[in-house]
Formats: sequence, C-alpha cells, structure tokens
Amino acid sequence: MEFKNIKQEVFELKDIKTLVETLRVEVNEDFAVCYDLEAHAQRLLGSILELDFELAKGLESENFTFFLLNQIKNKLQYEFNRQVAFTYSQYDENLNLHRLSNGIYKLRIIYQKNASLKIELDQYNRDLSKDWKIKILTKDEFHIESLNRIWQHKFLPRPDFSYYLNQGFDEIIWGDENENICEASFTAIVYDNNKSPLANTLPSVSISQITGLKKLQCKKKDLKEIKLVNSLIGVALASEVKQ
Repeated sequence: MEFKNIKQEVFELKDIKTLVETLRVEVNEDFAVCYDLEAHAQRLLGSILELDFELAKGLESENFTFFLLNQIKNKLQYEFNRQVAFTYSQYDENLNLHRLSNGIYKLRIIYQKNASLKIELDQYNRDLSKDWKIKILTKDEFHIESLNRIWQHKFLPRPDFSYYLNQGFDEIIWGDENENICEASFTAIVYDNNKSPLANTLPSVSISQITGLKKLQCKKKDLKEIKLVNSLIGVALASEVKQ
C-alpha cells in the first residue's frame, strides 16, 4: 500500500537488498567504547539468514559477531588511535534523558545482499536537552500490516518521513492495520501505564534491556507518557504535538 506523503521503496521481503544496524560509540582520551555489539550482530545475522543474504567467503555464522568486532575495532583504531573496548548499555526506564557529549558517535553497519560490508562513523550532535516533539500518524497517513515480515528487519532505505519531519517534529510514530501503536522512524517506543513500562509490538535491541518491560498492544488514546529509546540515544521523553 502506498501513502501520499511517504516515500517507500521496500514493500516485500524480496525488496530488501540492504540491512543496517546503528551502534553507539563513546570516545575519550584513552578509549573508544562501542556499545551493544553482540545484540546488534545477532539481530543482523538473523536477518541475513532469513533473507538468504550471502556471508563473506569462508565466514561461518557462529563467527559472525567476532568478524564484526574485528572490523569495528580496526575502524575505530584507525579513526581515533585509541584502545577499543566493547560493552553493554545500561538503560533505566525511569531515566528521563540520556544526554550526549561531544564524544558520542553513531556507527552504522551496512550489509548488502552480496555480503558487501560498509562501516560508517559520524559524530552525533542532535539536541536531546528537551522533550521531543512527536507526531503520531493516523491510519490514513501511514500504517503497516503487522503480518508483513519486512518490519522484523532493519533495512535501507527506510520509509521517508521528511514531509512530516520538515514540519518541525523530532520523531514520527505510526501504528498497524488495527491502529495499535507499533513503531517510530528510528527509535523504539516505550509508554507508561502507571504500573510498568510497556513496549511497542515489534522487537528492538534497545528496549529489551529495560528492566520490568512488558510488551502489550496499545491504542493512541491509551498513551500516558511516551519515551523513545534506541541504542544510540538511550531514553528520551517525548510529547505528542496536537494539531
């Protein structure tokens, strides 16, 4: 299904030619620290196997994480001339904001169907010192079919929501065919039911690390407090802009 203001190129599994994972890297005087590699590597490998992407010649699936570790280590050593360490992020569902310093970088693993691998690294300068302004799209503006398995994978190009982002929103959120809130353009959604945090209906590397998290479908009218999460930014508060 096509939507008037959304540019979309991937509609079926066969359309996916490029996979992507985004990791957080912190750099100080002594170290370059990469977060959550194992979780991202396993999600990427799962997509590679399910979509029948090629693995590099001589590479076995059980060695995939170690392969990525060496590729990233070489990239970070070349860029920063620092010792490289790998660790896990520690998320707290009560954390309002995970502030970023000048030493935070976005590392993207881009993997092609023919096993071509590219690692990109850019400094992350997005302002997270405020509540994010978000727009929750109506079903007519955009929605996904929950049984369509493309949404179980992190692929490029993602749907283009620039029509709405250019209106001053920090993030765009949408639902499924039953109007359950389920995903955002680059973050995962966590909402609070005053008892425990609830997650969006699709799997996420970052939200799986929040203690006490429960997965439950949620209608827009049931949202109380929205937080946005991913492995790069940590947890940020967000407020819907009423139009």
